[in-house]
Amino acid sequence: MTTSSPELPVILERLDRLERQNRWLNRAGLAVLVLVGSVLLVGFAAQLPAKPGAVTETLEAQRFVLKNARGEVRAGLALLDDEPYLLLYDTKGNPRAKLDVNTDGTDGPNLTLYDPQGKPRAGLAVLAGVPGLSLFDTKGKPRAELTVRADDPMLVLYDPQGKPRAHLTLLADGPGLALIDANGKPRIGLGLEEDKPSFGLTDDKGNPAAMLYVSTAGPSLEFSDPAGKKRATLKVDADGPDLELYDPTAKVIWRAP
Repeated sequence: MTTSSPELPVILERLDRLERQNRWLNRAGLAVLVLVGSVLLVGFAAQLPAKPGAVTETLEAQRFVLKNARGEVRAGLALLDDEPYLLLYDTKGNPRAKLDVNTDGTDGPNLTLYDPQGKPRAGLAVLAGVPGLSLFDTKGKPRAELTVRADDPMLVLYDPQGKPRAHLTLLADGPGLALIDANGKPRIGLGLEEDKPSFGLTDDKGNPAAMLYVSTAGPSLEFSDPAGKKRATLKVDADGPDLELYDPTAKVIWRAP
């Protein structure tokens, strides 16, 4: 195996620069281009033992490289811009796993796993105190993320363009599912709040258009105008069915029975 490719700091710098553009806290996803090859071991700050049998208690350096018996690089450890990195390589010299600790304000550990083509496929991190798992497609675009914020878990699913299209959350008062269109507008919502189910539809501007829910009194269906104002309600309670129509000021203008 030749050593014609960049050294460990160069690989790390390019990996890190591309990942920082799209970490899930900034939410555009990772898009990493990995350079293939080996690295050179340089920068030792400590001396090896001078006599056989002597023991060095502390070995200091800024970069380390581990090679197999054939001289192929399989692992690298480096400190770049005060951030520690660990890179693991496959038998072809391609980086397949990277572990680092950020010092950019998020200050947390980050583990990224790559496919044989150098695309990130999975990421596990704790950034700014928020743990998260990210999964990527064959193009390196984010397709799924699982995070826990303020003790509330959230699952986000992305389309091939990296836009969020579905949110599944679990809050203290119940779970909720939101489906989002290509323009980022929530269009469908399904929730269960305090054991009361609800289903909502919105227009292309994100304004509520229809809402179906079940309370302790019974089921109710509401329709709203383009301004989001309630204009009709159909419900069934202990007294039977009831239909009400409203004007733009929410005043009842017709009722049956």
